[in-house]
Amino acid sequence: MGLACVLMLEDDAGIRLVMAEILREAGYEVVAVETVGQALSLLEGQAGAAVRIMVVDLTLQDASGSAFLKAVRRMPRFQTVPAILATGAVRGEVRFPPPASYQALLRKPYRPSALLELVGRLLAEGRADAPGGIVNGPRHPAAAHYPDRPS
Repeated sequence: MGLACVLMLEDDAGIRLVMAEILREAGYEVVAVETVGQALSLLEGQAGAAVRIMVVDLTLQDASGSAFLKAVRRMPRFQTVPAILATGAVRGEVRFPPPASYQALLRKPYRPSALLELVGRLLAEGRADAPGGIVNGPRHPAAAHYPDRPS
């Protein structure tokens, strides 16, 4: 069994496949999906119980990362599971989700090491052994390390 389970929601197949493989090589279990519908179905099913952190692309083909995070934060067991919002978008171009719905912003293009560092840090700051181990909110300690994150 690997480290914590990461849900990766990314519609770009190249990014999804490469980053999922990098996370797996680092010892994480990864469930990689390309649509909001697939991600929500997974989380609502039995496999969703294993998810300890989410990496969510902001702009997706079937819906937005914002819509996904809004839906997830209404699900009791995922209200406090940490989320990393990945995007190359600039504020004003697209609508960003409320700051309390994610713990860190990862600007695309990003280095694999940046993703691994963020995943590791957010899990270490919470309790990776229990669902919802990190408290949501813009005052999350990880936010201080990522100046692009709104306060």
